Amino acid sequence: MIIEGTITRRIDNRNVEIPFLIDTLTGTYTQWGHTTMTLGENVELLESLRNAACDLT
Repeated sequence: MIIEGTITRRIDNRNVEIPFLIDTLTGTYTQWGHTTMTLGENVELLESLRNAACDLT
């Protein structure tokens, strides 16, 4: 299953939207759109979402 979504965060007093995609068949996720530091802060969240989605499928 492919799950697409957007993580919205408030960084430096502005909203930042970071699109992501989770593929439960391969157990992988992808995120894009901003600096490495901003993207890196979402890794734990995306790994948790991926793990939950893979467990459900």
